[in-house]
Amino acid sequence: MTDQTDRVDRLPDPANPGVDTDKPTSRKRQNRTARDVAEELDIDREGVGTVERIRGLDVFLRSEGSQQFGQDVAADFASEADYVQPGDVAPNVDADAISASPAVAAGRRDDVAARARTQAAADDEFAQPGDFAAEVTDRGVASLGFSESGRRRRAGRALEAQTPLAEVDPAADLEQTGEGFGLDDQAARRSAARGFEDSTPLAQGALDPQADLRDTDGGFGLAAGPAREVAAERLDDELGNVSVAPDDVDLTRASDGSFEASFSQGGGN
Repeated sequence: MTDQTDRVDRLPDPANPGVDTDKPTSRKRQNRTARDVAEELDIDREGVGTVERIRGLDVFLRSEGSQQFGQDVAADFASEADYVQPGDVAPNVDADAISASPAVAAGRRDDVAARARTQAAADDEFAQPGDFAAEVTDRGVASLGFSESGRRRRAGRALEAQTPLAEVDPAADLEQTGEGFGLDDQAARRSAARGFEDSTPLAQGALDPQADLRDTDGGFGLAAGPAREVAAERLDDELGNVSVAPDDVDLTRASDGSFEASFSQGGGN
């Protein structure tokens, strides 16, 4: 490319008499052609070189023209490719052919993948970038979505926010439910126990998820022992002048499986 540029610069001066009298026309044609190419590519005129050969006029990009053209090509490519920035693009400019074959540079594909995962996570309250898998090719991001383990981790965080559980182990506490995940029986019992402790006078950690809960049609209810404790506290507040102990509470199972409590001093049947 340097040789070609130098040869243009060394063309004989058309003003010299007796030396290639057609050169003024040739030089004008070269300048006009270079200007047209520069305008078409939206680069500086100095970035385009020309050389007159026997077979015709050769037009090529000088180094500054290649750089400008490459920057524009990279910007255009990035504007059409999700998660790709101009600095990620190798424009692959052919200065002689005045063409380009832009592609995501091999050394930048990990950066594009990380950007894609970060932006995907930003749209989901419970997701983190590491939950996603991204495949990046020379054309950009070919696929982006949750990995299997990432889907579980995301579900665990969501269930931590939606249940009384302080921590959900994605590997141990979840089971597949349709297209998503839910708490398995053991974790669901722990969640129910913590929920009863939060909503009743029972102390935190007082309930054994296995022994102190019973199955109901709607999930879980308190077993008879803790149900009497809760009812005794409520009745004690309601009756005021009577001290109610758990043994003073009679429980009757309702049709929906819940307990109805009543005060019967010396009860506890």
